[in-house]
Amino acid sequence: MNLLSIKDKLIDVTQNINSETTFDELIERMFLIYKIEKGILQVNEGKVISHSDLKAQVVGWKR
Repeated sequence: MNLLSIKDKLIDVTQNINSETTFDELIERMFLIYKIEKGILQVNEGKVISHSDLKAQVVGWKR
């Protein structure tokens, strides 16, 4: 996966927003992109959990 530098990502995001976008919305969008990319990297590294294992963990939280 070809990851852009942080500067390149910021430039891309800022070029694709309208003039009404607030700074907070821009930060939220950048954080969302970061979280998605982090998740993709975790999947590619095999750092995943099965649906059934997750369900079992969640049941344990309710105790």
